[in-house]
Amino acid sequence: MTTPDERRRLFTRRLLVFGGAAGGGFALLAGRLYQLQVLNHDRYALLSDRNRIRVEPLTPRRGRLLAADGAVLADGRSRFVARLGDDDAANADQRRRIAALLGGTVTAEHPLVLDWEDVARLLVNKPDLPGLRVTEEDVRRNPLGAAAAHVIGYVGAPGPEAGLSRGIETVGKVGMEAAADDDLRGSPGRREIEINAAGRRVRRLRETPPTPGRDVRLTLDRDLQVGLHTLLSDHRRAAGAVLDVETGAIRALVSTPGFDAEVLSDTIRPADWRRLVADVDRPLFNRAVAGLYPPGSTFKMVVAVAALTEHRVVPDETIFCPGYLDIGDTRLHCWKRGGHRHVTCAEALAQSCDVYFYEAALRTGMAAIERAGGVLGLGTSTTTGVASEPSGRIPTPEWKKAVLGDAWMKGETAIAGIGQGFVEATPLQLAVMTARLASGRAVEPAFRDASPDAPTLPIAPAVLDVVRQGMEGAVRSRHGTARRLLRIAPGLSLAGKTGTSQVRRISSQERRTGVRGNDELRWEERDHALFVGYGPLDAPRLAISVIVEHGGSGSAVAAPIAATLLAPRLAGAVAEVG
Repeated sequence: MTTPDERRRLFTRRLLVFGGAAGGGFALLAGRLYQLQVLNHDRYALLSDRNRIRVEPLTPRRGRLLAADGAVLADGRSRFVARLGDDDAANADQRRRIAALLGGTVTAEHPLVLDWEDVARLLVNKPDLPGLRVTEEDVRRNPLGAAAAHVIGYVGAPGPEAGLSRGIETVGKVGMEAAADDDLRGSPGRREIEINAAGRRVRRLRETPPTPGRDVRLTLDRDLQVGLHTLLSDHRRAAGAVLDVETGAIRALVSTPGFDAEVLSDTIRPADWRRLVADVDRPLFNRAVAGLYPPGSTFKMVVAVAALTEHRVVPDETIFCPGYLDIGDTRLHCWKRGGHRHVTCAEALAQSCDVYFYEAALRTGMAAIERAGGVLGLGTSTTTGVASEPSGRIPTPEWKKAVLGDAWMKGETAIAGIGQGFVEATPLQLAVMTARLASGRAVEPAFRDASPDAPTLPIAPAVLDVVRQGMEGAVRSRHGTARRLLRIAPGLSLAGKTGTSQVRRISSQERRTGVRGNDELRWEERDHALFVGYGPLDAPRLAISVIVEHGGSGSAVAAPIAATLLAPRLAGAVAEVG
């Protein structure tokens, strides 16, 4: 048995152990409280704020696209839009109620655009429409519509690959909307909102406003853009470009048919998009910068520059044109059945003599022709940024061997001499070529920051003079292929070159059965009509190219478009000569 003293000592030891354990526990608790409340105060305060503070991004206003004179080409406008949740049977009653209130149908896929009165009606009836959301949105507006659609392009929601911060709801997809997106986009702001446990707003805490996008001024001339579109829209497929001769500034760039950029920047119905993509005339395709065409006789200036530069022909030398040229067993015809007889280089350009340029190309060779074309802007892609821009082609024997695996034929050089065969160029490239011939400088096409300091072309002034005389003669001489333009626009101060690009040759068998002309072929087999020109003659300011797909004769179809468009800008005291 333990004595009373032993029991007291045992109790004391137990009390000390228990007290020590309790004291240690309290010490640990105090240490943890100190850690939470003092050492980690800032961290847990931030976590607490995150639980009660909602950060909302603020979308910046997208910048405007402006014409050269400051007129608006694209800007934003606000509108109210009604949307429902998932389009299922649960919303059928709400859809009926909205239709009765507004006379329009709203679904999850197709929102309904509202005016102020519509918004008021819906908000009054909001308790009966729990699935309804009414939001204010900024949508893109394009005042010129289809006239500038390919240049302006459209916007859309950014994809996940864009890596943009929250608050950027739209980005440029194509056209200048895409090319100038970094300037137009702006930077998002942020708003901090205090919320309660139920997720309801309590008060606004802080706000950093968004930085609006910058306005971007383009080089487009509104009147030329609309005018060219109006003229080209008379044809099923066509394209054209107008450049400033001194700077390369693009004053007009049109491709038809066009499209409604506002619809594509908004919510387009899937069925409408499928119809647009499936359209055989490809309205989304920018023919002006991406369409590749045989340049036909508009390429003869390149051959002339090459032949004169290489001294394979001289300015006063004549070449006899009986109406054909025989190469081995093949006879190549001139467009003029009886021939042009004896013609110089300038006369051959004015009258578009095929035989002269068959012979000039054969004397010169494709290597020199390719070099001359490159100097004039052909065979290399332009960099406007509005679409994917192919380089075009000036073929050589090396190209054919590498790409097609075949040897070059002598006749192919002659055919290339009149811009047929494998030769391809875009309408914009042909406008660049024309601007360079007019100015003697290596101007580059641009929608922004066009340079007045383009370098001088490595072409002798005497060579350029011969080519310019031929282009002036095409319009002003009595035998010029574009002489009718002075009757359309008397006093027109314009030099130019017509072209008719063959799509399909009429066979001998067809001719025997009565098929004589291009108009008797199916539309898609008819020739393309082309024209390039510049003016005024004394101090060139504008260069133009026009292509009408399957339009037939360049002199009858494409040249009058250029004359009608430019006549108000290029009028002068110009008489017929020669």
